[in-house]
Amino acid sequence: MHIQKHTLPGVMPGTQHVLNSYHFGKEGSGPHVYLQAGLHADELPGIVLLHRLCRRLEALESEGHIRGQLTVVPMANPQGMTQYLQGQHSGRFDGISSENFNRYYPDLSAVAELDTAADSAKVRQALRQALAALPVISTVEALRHTLFDMALQADIVLDIHCDSEAVLHLYGNNRHLKAVSELAGFCRQGRRCYAMKLVACHLMMRWYRIGGAWRVGSVFIWIFHWR
Repeated sequence: MHIQKHTLPGVMPGTQHVLNSYHFGKEGSGPHVYLQAGLHADELPGIVLLHRLCRRLEALESEGHIRGQLTVVPMANPQGMTQYLQGQHSGRFDGISSENFNRYYPDLSAVAELDTAADSAKVRQALRQALAALPVISTVEALRHTLFDMALQADIVLDIHCDSEAVLHLYGNNRHLKAVSELAGFCRQGRRCYAMKLVACHLMMRWYRIGGAWRVGSVFIWIFHWR
């Protein structure tokens, strides 16, 4: 396991935050998977989950059982973790700008429209270069750029969220329906390994306005479980 420390500017002069990413496996030995949790910093179960996953991956790596590469960011929002006021944790919105931490990422759609048949490494590098060329003028923008850059290096990206009350579900792009459905089949909960059944799959064409144009939707997969 290799730990990389990413230094982010703090809100006040003379302060900073440190974002840790944990790296497993060898570059080029297989698919690269990126996982992050706690982007909404008050959603704590995902943070605990990925910390436990890191311990398991460290053991598997020492035994030579990891094929491919994994980057894990258990606590993706150190700034949000500090936002306590009178005993209440407010980790969903930036305390300075009031922006949702999970919104307003840089629009690289013009670069993303490059020939998809081109070498994936070249396309990925072009995206990273376009991101690096954009100005960073706030603490929250520095966080977005750092997370975005790590995600751009991976083949598979999982962003883990939770809610106070919700049915277990997955989001995925409509082009990835088959892959997301297969992932849903691997879901297990608890030590009894509850059986998971995909009972409904709704294709929800949600339109978003990006860069002045209306674009793509997403797949919403509901997964119910029983003993």
